[in-house]
Amino acid sequence: MDSQRVRGATDLPTYMAASVTYSATAAATIVFELSNPSTSNRLVRVQRFVFSAVQTTAGNIGDWRLEKAAAATGGTSASMTAVPLDSSQVAAKASALNYTANPTGGTLVGILYQPRVLVPQASSAVNPATVIDFDTTSLLNGRPVTLRAGEALRLNFGGGTIPSGLASCQATVLWTEEKA
Repeated sequence: MDSQRVRGATDLPTYMAASVTYSATAAATIVFELSNPSTSNRLVRVQRFVFSAVQTTAGNIGDWRLEKAAAATGGTSASMTAVPLDSSQVAAKASALNYTANPTGGTLVGILYQPRVLVPQASSAVNPATVIDFDTTSLLNGRPVTLRAGEALRLNFGGGTIPSGLASCQATVLWTEEKA
């Protein structure tokens, strides 16, 4: 992802987080979440979210959706390190998590993006493949998704049956933070 495309990158603390490769559970709901803590005094503005995966046999999956909601609770997750793009920036307030066991989702605000995606075969030439690239500079006319205190942006697989060979999931997110 190109950090120069972030509006105000020189003015606002800007962060990126990337997951290690992980596998989603068989009937996955939330597999990724960037959340702004309920005690936060900052606005988190999501600039870009990229998700990639491969599976044993290539195929379409239609239940994936990017949602805005209250933060999830529970589940089994791994923290993704928030890396400041400028080392002089304060630590990020937002936290990024990838889930390998379903959490309980917070109240849904709405679905932002629901693509039908082709997940390639692991042994194909396009491995690893970008499955979802939610870039606000092109999809939302440059307007970032704003997360207020207690809100989250999450990737939800909808709880449907996930192909048994779905593996090697990876998520990357780019965001800025500013005082609310």
